[in-house]
Amino acid sequence: MNYPFTIKHRAITLFFLFNIFVGNSAFGKDEFDLRLKKYKAEKNELKKSQLLIDLATESENIHFNQIEKVAKELLESGVKMNNKQSLNTGKFVLAICLLNNGKFDKAKEYLFVSKRYFSNGENVNVLAIINNYIGHCDYKGGRYKDAIESYKKAKYLWKSLDNASEANHSNSFIATALIPMGHLEKAKQIFKECIKHLLPLKKNRALSGYYGQLGEIYSTQEKRNEASYYFEKGAEYAFKSGDPATIARAQNYLAISKYFKGEVDDALQAFKSSLQYRIQSGDVKLVCESYYNIGSLYLETEKYDLAEEYFQLSIEEAKKHDLYQDQADALLEISNIYKNKKQFDQALIHLTNYTVIKEKMLNQLQTENENDAELVELLNRSSAMQDNYSRETILINKLKNEKSKVKYILFGSILLLGGSILFLRKTKAN
Repeated sequence: MNYPFTIKHRAITLFFLFNIFVGNSAFGKDEFDLRLKKYKAEKNELKKSQLLIDLATESENIHFNQIEKVAKELLESGVKMNNKQSLNTGKFVLAICLLNNGKFDKAKEYLFVSKRYFSNGENVNVLAIINNYIGHCDYKGGRYKDAIESYKKAKYLWKSLDNASEANHSNSFIATALIPMGHLEKAKQIFKECIKHLLPLKKNRALSGYYGQLGEIYSTQEKRNEASYYFEKGAEYAFKSGDPATIARAQNYLAISKYFKGEVDDALQAFKSSLQYRIQSGDVKLVCESYYNIGSLYLETEKYDLAEEYFQLSIEEAKKHDLYQDQADALLEISNIYKNKKQFDQALIHLTNYTVIKEKMLNQLQTENENDAELVELLNRSSAMQDNYSRETILINKLKNEKSKVKYILFGSILLLGGSILFLRKTKAN
C-alpha cells in the first residue's frame, strides 16, 4: 500500500474477513470464557469437537494462546485413546493457531492431515472451512493461484449446502487473492457483488470489511476520491455493527480518508480514537500499531518530538509482551528521525538497538522451532502425512452427480408437463 507516509494498516486481513462471517461477531473475554467452559463440560464427542472449532474460528487474536493449549490437550488425548475425532479436531485447531502465529507452511501440513479425515462426506461444512484455511496458508505464502483454487473448492462446498452467505464469503477470499496478482478490476467486481448480496442481510461487520477492501484497492490505484468514499462507507457500517474491533478499524479508514483530503488534524484525531478502542479491546499488538501510526503522521508533518514520543510508546508497550517486530519498526523510525535532524550519533544508537532486536527475533524463531519438534513428533505418531484427496474428490463428484440428477428429473418433469398442456415454460434459477 503506497500511502504518503509509512503506516501499519492492517484494516483488512484474511483473518478479519474470515471471522466476520463464520460467527455472528467476534466476542470479548467474558463470552470467550463462557464458551470455553461450555466446551469443557460437553460430553458428546461430536458436539465437543464442533464447539472447539467454532471457538477457534470466531475468536480474536488475544484468545489464541488459550485455544492452542486446549487443542494440544485434545490432540494428546486423541493419540492416547486412539480417538480419531479428537485427534483430527486437535490438528485442525492447532493449524488455525499456527496460521495465526504466522507459521503458515507448518499450518498447511497440519490442515492436510485433518482434511483427509474430514473428507468422509459427513462433515462438509468443516471441510469447506479447512479449504478456506488452506487457501489462507497459500495466500500468506505468496501462492495466490493455489489459494484461489482452495477458495473455489470451499465456495462449491458451501453452495452444495445451500449456504449462499458463506459461498459469498469464500468469493471475497478469491477477490483478496486476486489483488497481489494485479487483477484489481476483477477483485473490485467481486467485492461489489459481495456487498450487493449482503446489503439486504444487514451483515454490518462484513459490509464494513468489503467496503474497506475496496478503499484499499482504489488507494493502490491512487484514486483518492473513490478510496475516501469506500473508506467512509466502511466506517459507516462499522459504527452500525457496534463491534469495538470493527470500529477501531473504521477509525483507520477515516484517518486515511481525512489525510487524502488534506485534513491532517482530523486524520490524527481518527487515529487517536482508534487507539482508544484498541486499548479497550486488550489487543496489545493493535495498540502498538496505533501508537506507530500516530507517530508516522507526526513524522510526516515534521513534528519530530511528538513522533518520537509515540514511537517510544509503541516500543514500551511491545517490550511488555516481547513483540519484537513492533519494537524493531519503531526503533528504525526513531533512527530516521535523528538522521533527519542530523543527530547521527543518536541515529546510530537506535539503529544498533534495531539490529539487536532483529537478532532476538532470530533466536526466538529458533526456540519456537525447537518447541515445535515435540508437537511434530506427536503428529507423526498420530498419522502419517498423506497428500491424498480421493475422499474429497469423491464427495465433490457425488454432489455434482446429485445436482445433475435433480436437473434431469426436473427437466423430464417439465417435458411431461409441456406435452400435457401444449406449452413449455422454462425457468432458470439465478
